[in-house]
Amino acid sequence: PYTTPFRSPAFTYSTAGLVPGDNGALGGSLTRQPGSNAGKYAILSNGLSVSPNYTLTFVSADLEILPKPLGPTDFIFNPPSSLVYNGTPRTFIQALISGLVPSRAEYSGRNSTTYGATTNAPVNAGEYTLTITPTDSNYTGSGSTNFVVAKAALTITGISGKDKVYDGNRTADINGLASLAGK
Repeated sequence: PYTTPFRSPAFTYSTAGLVPGDNGALGGSLTRQPGSNAGKYAILSNGLSVSPNYTLTFVSADLEILPKPLGPTDFIFNPPSSLVYNGTPRTFIQALISGLVPSRAEYSGRNSTTYGATTNAPVNAGEYTLTITPTDSNYTGSGSTNFVVAKAALTITGISGKDKVYDGNRTADINGLASLAGK
């Protein structure tokens, strides 16, 4: 088997049953079905001929081209400039296979984050996995990366509690006007 992309090998053949010294009895060459995608291609007798003293029996075989396996270094993951919750999808700037192989990016939740496998980038804070898989049948494998969309920080300012003498209650009065910063 060969792996894509490849160049067709030179095809050779062997003979059995020739009378010693009768080397010129066989002529022609072998070829194969055209194609360069992963799959099996029949090897064909391309005008093989034999002298009238022989009967030619051609036993065909296949040339198999296997999909190219992709490894961890074949995948590129460039996260957005911020992975902090801001109400918009946290789409990776680049999530692809090197060499511009057509691919599919799929996000899913991990650990305690519930997020179904989808091509939609997550919006909410949580833990996620991004997996890239080739859509071209000439390639196999997948690559993934884990990432966290952090919770946004909220700050409440402008209030203070009034002094209080212990009275057994858990309530107290506050002063000021609350102001919220963050998203």
